[in-house]
Amino acid sequence: MSKLKIAIVCTVRNPAASFTTWINYHSKLVDKIYIYVDSPTSATLSGLPASPAVAVSPGAWLSTFSGPSGVMQRQCENVRHVLKQCSTDGIDWLIHIDSDELMVSPVRSLKDYFAHVDPNVSSIQFVNHEVVSVHAAEDPFRELNIFKKNRRFDQAPDTPLIEGSAYFQGYTIGKSAVRVEKSLGPNGVHEFETSDGAMVRENQVCVLHYMSATYKDWLKKCAELGDFQTFWFDDIKSPMHESFLVKSRDIYLGAIQTGEWNLAREFYANNLMSAAMKEQLLQSGDLIFYDPFS
Repeated sequence: MSKLKIAIVCTVRNPAASFTTWINYHSKLVDKIYIYVDSPTSATLSGLPASPAVAVSPGAWLSTFSGPSGVMQRQCENVRHVLKQCSTDGIDWLIHIDSDELMVSPVRSLKDYFAHVDPNVSSIQFVNHEVVSVHAAEDPFRELNIFKKNRRFDQAPDTPLIEGSAYFQGYTIGKSAVRVEKSLGPNGVHEFETSDGAMVRENQVCVLHYMSATYKDWLKKCAELGDFQTFWFDDIKSPMHESFLVKSRDIYLGAIQTGEWNLAREFYANNLMSAAMKEQLLQSGDLIFYDPFS
């Protein structure tokens, strides 16, 4: 029987220093990491490790939508591209996550988990938890270990989905892996389309989302997204309900225009979890601890 091979694909732009932590961490969990660099420069490409286990390539450059929709469009193109490479490289399972996310499997190794997936399963959706942000940290992956718990975490996998969490600033619907031989391509950035087989939800193996983990990370994200339309895929019939994302755009662009950054710092600080709220959520069980590096 051939050895099971797992890979991760990620699109990254202007990676922070902590991205080295991201690479080193996942290199111990999977066989291959495919990194696509969004809007690459020669310095960016040369600054990322190139090894048999880490493949770095320029990402898709063309997108017809603004802001986050354009980013997702390019991510999907990168996933379509890498699926062909996965077939060539003999990859059995492909996981799609972002550069501000870590895969965690507390109970057993990720390789052991995938080795015991039912043969009839063609895709898996993993629950995500969102970091409790701070103003500053040198390496959020290593320094931050408190997360807003996705309410889907406590659900039985075969029950109808409930809303993820009222406290999340980002998505709550998780990220996915696909059995490469069954994949027909990405279905957005959170799921895959498959030729046949079942899609299952998994709670124990999960994704830790370090969304805007620090003020510096928030500024970087705002700069990358720019002045985008407040409709998903620029469709007026699909308004963005992510108020934090839209407000962040407005605050950031205002600071760019005026050169006054106090409002930006105040906005970010006001969206940090207060000590009282943290204690309340700890008591209610809405926070969860993970230390992937312990």
